[in-house]
Amino acid sequence: MRKKNKILNVKEQETKVLTQKLNVAFEEVIQLAKNNDPEFLARFQEVYPNFFPKLLQIEPQLQNSELKFCALLFLNFSTKDIASYTFVQPQSIQIRKNRLEKD
Repeated sequence: MRKKNKILNVKEQETKVLTQKLNVAFEEVIQLAKNNDPEFLARFQEVYPNFFPKLLQIEPQLQNSELKFCALLFLNFSTKDIASYTFVQPQSIQIRKNRLEKD
């Protein structure tokens, strides 16, 4: 019984460490997006390694700018936020969203 408890405690600690790392990585990706940092796409891919490959299976012709836009949507940024971070008019962001939904 002690051995089980010890193993459980170790696993709980490992889970806490991994959760903290994920939270830090998520916050880093958010900050890169908010700063319109060129490193955003690369870091996003590291944190969400399956996102772009799945997206490219659906639509192989997507450009980096479109992938970035999809990543911002995936992170649940609003139209207004995306416009602010990318220095684009909110109407333009809404048009891009609408086109993306049609395709």
